[in-house]
Amino acid sequence: MERRKVVRYLLVLLLAVSVVIINIYFAWTSHVLSAYPSVRASISNFAAYQMNLIGARSLFPGTKGTAIREFIDYEVVGLTLTTLASSFLLFYKRGIKRAVLRMLEIGSLSVLPLGIEIYIFDYREFYIHASIAQVKAGFLPWFTNADVLFLATGTLFVAVAIELRHRLPPFKIRPGSTGAGERLG
Repeated sequence: MERRKVVRYLLVLLLAVSVVIINIYFAWTSHVLSAYPSVRASISNFAAYQMNLIGARSLFPGTKGTAIREFIDYEVVGLTLTTLASSFLLFYKRGIKRAVLRMLEIGSLSVLPLGIEIYIFDYREFYIHASIAQVKAGFLPWFTNADVLFLATGTLFVAVAIELRHRLPPFKIRPGSTGAGERLG
């Protein structure tokens, strides 16, 4: 197999795994899985295992639960950046503009479920900061889960609109027509 194809398959795999793990953590964070305590415990144990594996437990002081939540926050940020980078690299050969649009579309679609899940399943946290790590770092402390939903939705809408605008032929009015804006192909 060509090296280029192997790199492409690895990027697709990286993108898929990142999006899946992000959304598993989102389901854990938004209490979608509150009816399944064994699944929530498994996700917590997986995060604790990762934290201990890389020796990061000392970086997250506090109770085990708080440390795991903060670790997951940082991991989600890293996975989101991985999703953005891998989606950009997958579409880079088709042009930078298309790569940026696809990166924004995929990134928005990967983050959108968090806002929806929190709105539906955990509304009391909808207007609260998006993560513990964000507050501790002092990075945009006003940015809430509602902002995540609205920003992801808006970004997705704008990126898709720009892409459709360049793909569809423009509306033209034929002389003598009703002016209803028929498409000419």
